[in-house]
Amino acid sequence: MGGLTKTGNFVHDSNVVVAEGIRQVAVAAAGANQSAVVTAEQTYWRSRKSSTLANNMAAEAANATVVLRMLGTSGT
Repeated sequence: MGGLTKTGNFVHDSNVVVAEGIRQVAVAAAGANQSAVVTAEQTYWRSRKSSTLANNMAAEAANATVVLRMLGTSGT
C-alpha cells in the first residue's frame, strides 16, 4: 500500500524513502499474518504523516489521515 511520490520537498521525500524501505521489510517478514501487515502499513502512514506535519505540508497530512482511517485507526 505504500508508495513513493516525489513532492519536491527533499526532506520529506527522503523520510518517505526510509519509511517505505522499513514497510517493505516488515510486510515481507509478516508473511500471511494479516494483522502484522496492517500494523506495518499503519506505521508507514504514521511516519509519512509525521513528516508532512514537520515539513508544513497540510494537504499531504490530510491524505495520510484518510489512509490511516481506512486502515482502522482514528487517523493518528
